[in-house]
Amino acid sequence: MITKRPETPGHCLRCGKEIPAEETYCASCVVSIADENIEDKSGAADKPATGRHRGRRRWLWRGLIVAVSLAVMLIQAPRVARSLRPVPPIRVGIQDTDAVTDQCIRNLWKISRILQEGGNIPPELECPACHRPYDIVEVAGKTLARCPDPSVHGLRELRVSSESPCPEVH
Repeated sequence: MITKRPETPGHCLRCGKEIPAEETYCASCVVSIADENIEDKSGAADKPATGRHRGRRRWLWRGLIVAVSLAVMLIQAPRVARSLRPVPPIRVGIQDTDAVTDQCIRNLWKISRILQEGGNIPPELECPACHRPYDIVEVAGKTLARCPDPSVHGLRELRVSSESPCPEVH
């Protein structure tokens, strides 16, 4: 409460600052006096946790973060395991072939290129082992070129198609 003091006109009662003669306190002292007189009406629930409770809460949050992190890692584990698996090879197995069979495979690569470019396969292109032209067959819109006698090479089948441009050896 602000009271007027006629004994010291023109000066703040609290800090001594010069003020108008009809006032007792300056504006900053009035605010600080009002702040001092306000009672703390907030309950204990609004106060931050202290001591033992603050430590428990901190450990609870840390434990929660660790648990969520572990759950994410467990969920992602199968995906990580799949990404670490080796990629299967393009060519499965090894074929031990001689020079004539290698030449036949090179001819099939040439046929594959011609098929991919949409050209016609020349009839003079023939198997170097049996000296016969390659069997060209149209099946369901696909062109299939086969060695006329794969048994000469010691194989069951030697082929290439417009759908599978890589020569296949069986």
